[in-house]
Amino acid sequence: MRKLVAYTSALLLLLAGLIACQYAAPTPTQTTATGTTATPEIVPASTIPPGIDGYDIRGPVPEAIEALRQMAQEHPGLSFGISGTYAEQVPGTYDAFRVEEDAPFVGQFWLWNARLEAHDFAITCLVDHVQTPCTPDAPMVQLMTMQVDEEILLPLEIPGLTRGRHDFSVTFWQDPYADHENPEADSRVFDSNTYRARVSIFVGGDTASPTLYYENPSGQPSHNSIDFTVSQELDPRVEGGSFPIMTHISATAGELFELYIHLNNRESATIDYAITAFINYQQISIYRNGEPHTPLYVHVPATTWQPIAVQVQAPGEPGSYEFIVVGTLFPFARLDVETEEYYGIDALINNAYSSARILLEVE
Repeated sequence: MRKLVAYTSALLLLLAGLIACQYAAPTPTQTTATGTTATPEIVPASTIPPGIDGYDIRGPVPEAIEALRQMAQEHPGLSFGISGTYAEQVPGTYDAFRVEEDAPFVGQFWLWNARLEAHDFAITCLVDHVQTPCTPDAPMVQLMTMQVDEEILLPLEIPGLTRGRHDFSVTFWQDPYADHENPEADSRVFDSNTYRARVSIFVGGDTASPTLYYENPSGQPSHNSIDFTVSQELDPRVEGGSFPIMTHISATAGELFELYIHLNNRESATIDYAITAFINYQQISIYRNGEPHTPLYVHVPATTWQPIAVQVQAPGEPGSYEFIVVGTLFPFARLDVETEEYYGIDALINNAYSSARILLEVE
């Protein structure tokens, strides 16, 4: 089933509604560092089948594609995945690649629009949660329209990777500018918008992860509703103890405006986040206590709801912009191994937490 899972669609719904919860002021936050201190494992090189050129890209598995086409007849959606060369493929997995030192990762991103209508897409790549062109000569964000039943194979070439473990993803948005001038449009809340295919890359076969510095907040007990959203208020509750989903914000040109990223961990163990922000799908820094972070790493204790106070800088030119915040669970998780800590590898590969798509009006 791993062949099929690697190319199934990630349908993360932005749940709309009101969140009922109780809230009290949080205590001051702390910053902690986490990383790998044990001797890292060195993953073996791939065994290349006879008659195969190791530099050839191992594309979508035909049996998996046929299974997906059968599924799409009853459940139209999106299917996508990342593939690399035969030489890069880590043995026993479709979700990790081994790259030699001083060599680029070379692969392709496959996307199939199996929906019943055409859609626009904005596609970008992130290495270690930092936006980068998918190839050295590609634009930072690639915009395209895909017709019904259309497939694309997007080249990937990521040079300059240092030795050790890297977290690589192709993140994309469906209909990124739909209802652009309408902050009340249902498409901003109800439509699945943010998608992501994610893999591990081990340079030199080395699985050592970097040391990360996490904001380590405490908060209130978790609630039973949405797990990731943003607000301009520390306590945005309305009558009945619920709060609405924000789809509109105003700022002056160049202003550093305040936001709260609300993280709700209903699990019995800690969840770590890498949080990224985008204006018109170009990554921007998230400021915390005046310091820029790209990305912002946050450590959320078990069964805790925590609003994180941050600042975002508005564009320098007046106009209407699309603003979105995306959260990745367990940054630098090894996606070639099943680990209870990660609540299922398949969810990490395909899912991206996301705020509603917010209309940012700059005056």
